[in-house]
Amino acid sequence: MTQNEVSDRGARALYETLAKYLPYIDDPEITDVYLNDDGGLWTQRWGGWPLLVEERFSISAAESILRLVAGQSGQEVTTKSPRLAAELPDGTRLQGFIPPVTTRPVFVLRLHRQTNISLGDYVSQEFMTAEAANWIRAALKERRNILIAGPTGTGKTTLANAILKELEQSYDRVAILEDMRELRCPAPNTLSLRSSAAVGLRQLVQDVLRVKPDRIVVGEIRSGIVARELLNAWNTGHPGGLATIHADSAMDALRRLEHLLSEEYQVPPRHLVGRAIQEVLFIGRRSARPYLGSRVTVGWDEEADTYRTEVRRDRSPLAQSLGTDS
Repeated sequence: MTQNEVSDRGARALYETLAKYLPYIDDPEITDVYLNDDGGLWTQRWGGWPLLVEERFSISAAESILRLVAGQSGQEVTTKSPRLAAELPDGTRLQGFIPPVTTRPVFVLRLHRQTNISLGDYVSQEFMTAEAANWIRAALKERRNILIAGPTGTGKTTLANAILKELEQSYDRVAILEDMRELRCPAPNTLSLRSSAAVGLRQLVQDVLRVKPDRIVVGEIRSGIVARELLNAWNTGHPGGLATIHADSAMDALRRLEHLLSEEYQVPPRHLVGRAIQEVLFIGRRSARPYLGSRVTVGWDEEADTYRTEVRRDRSPLAQSLGTDS
């Protein structure tokens, strides 16, 4: 039996055991399963409401799940090491805790779904307007750098994949750099690289410049060094990029980049942000429902030494029904 066959068999056994405890993971529309310390087990569907599916999930079952995933990832979860962060073979991520940091075992499973959602699907599901979808397509065609911002769990990666799907007929060379393998681009000339313990995301951003990319895509900007390298790359002959960042508004995304850059500079170079980022898409959330809240076109005003911004509020039926204009 080859090493790949052993790995495949181990992965199948892992999922079969997980499905025994959590049959919900077999539903392709469920994106998250999470267990709280009161024993409540919840599921989340893309664009839907969280649903309580079990009020008192078994403690022993929760412990078995955590031990199983820990073993598969070469880790241990004990009272001296009560936290677990692991990635399953298909890209599903688990974050879990046991006592003493919690009263009983808890976890969150973020299921890796091979979604094929398009911008048209977003329009039909009232996540955004047709005007917004066309605006995104135009930004791609004009090779404008796009930053997707939003809180955790709003679907930034899903939207990024929908945008990348628009490049299916493009002959641009697209380089995708990420920590977790989540992004997919159907463009025929695509290179996907993933960071590791030996090669960080910063190094990948530096190295990828040598492989002649037309567009550089980064899964998530989380550090100052990655922000610096990416913005410099976008500013020096590699337009049409895409990245995501955690932020509470479109303007907060720019401030978040400044804050990250302060790790590398005594005075964050705001002009670097203003010249590299041309469009910000902000995904808001109300009552657990994500929606495209605003689109901001960004520029840099040399005389005033500040950002030049044009804000557009998306008026999708969903955004209006939630009574928000974030």
